[in-house]
Amino acid sequence: MLTTRIMIIAAALAAAATVPAAAAVLSDEPVRATPADELKATADGDQGYLAWSQNSAAHPRHYDTYVSLHGATPVKVNLAGTSGWNGGIDGNRLIYQQVRYGQSDLRLFDLTAHTRTTPANVNTLLWEWRPTISGDWILFGRENFRTTPIRDWVVLHNVATGQTITLAHTTGGSSAPGQVNGDFATYMTCGNVACNVFRYQISSGLIVKMPNPRLRIEYAPSVSSNGTVYYASSGRACGQDVHLLRFTPGTSSVATLLARFPSGVDLDSSYVDDRANGDRFLFHDRGVCGRNNQSIYRFIDPT
Repeated sequence: MLTTRIMIIAAALAAAATVPAAAAVLSDEPVRATPADELKATADGDQGYLAWSQNSAAHPRHYDTYVSLHGATPVKVNLAGTSGWNGGIDGNRLIYQQVRYGQSDLRLFDLTAHTRTTPANVNTLLWEWRPTISGDWILFGRENFRTTPIRDWVVLHNVATGQTITLAHTTGGSSAPGQVNGDFATYMTCGNVACNVFRYQISSGLIVKMPNPRLRIEYAPSVSSNGTVYYASSGRACGQDVHLLRFTPGTSSVATLLARFPSGVDLDSSYVDDRANGDRFLFHDRGVCGRNNQSIYRFIDPT
C-alpha cells in the first residue's frame, strides 16, 4: 500500500489549497502493471536495468526486490528468508533495504556477479531504510521506533571518506530521503503545518526549499544530475488533488506541473534515470488509495 504516503498524511495537520498549474500536463506510460503490488522502481536505462519491489498473491504482506536486464527474467535481490525493498542503481551496484527478524539494514547487490555485500559504517541497531546511491555517496533514512515520539534522520554518507552528513532530524514529525544523484540530494520533512521538499548540494552545502506557497503536502522527491527536483504535491488526504511537479532552483520561483493524478490515486516514490543521450526518465509508482495494487509508470521529461 501507499505506506510512506500514509505516514506523511499523519504528520501533516493543516488542510491544503490547490496549486495553480504552470504548464500543460504530460501523459505517462505503464512500465509494470500486474496484479501484484509493484513499487519503488529504479533504473539505469543505458545499461538496461530496471529494479523494483513487489509482493505476491500467496504472500501479500511480504515484499521482495527484483532486477531485470533488458526485460529478461527478473533476479531476486534480497537474501532468502528476508524482505527486500528497492533502493537505487549506480554502475554495477544496486543498494537496497533488507529486513530480517525485525532488523532493517542496507545491502549492496552486484548486478554482474549477483553477490551481496554490506556498506561500511552505515547500519546500526536502528531502522535504516529507502537508500539510493551515486558514486561514493549513499542517501538513506534512519528511524528510532523505541522512543516516544519516534525520531527520524535523513543521512548522507560517503563510503570512501567515511564522512556523514545529517540532512534532517525530526522528533514527533517525520522526514524521509529522496534521491542522491551526482552533486545533489533530495529529502522531505513534515512539521505541524505542512510537508516540504528540499535539495542539498554536496559541494557547496547549500540547501534550497521547494516552493510551497499554499502549505500543501510535498513528498516523494527525486533529483536529476543537473539539480532539477521532481516531487509530488497534494492536499491532506491520500489521493486529494495530487500533482507531480518539476522545479530547478535558480531558474524560476514557480514549479512546473508535469502530471495531475485522478482523484483517489496517489504515489509513494519517484526516481530520475539520466540517460547518456540527454533523455531524462522519471519513474514513479501509483495506485488507488486503500488498495494493495500499485503499478510502475514513467515519462520522458521534455526538457
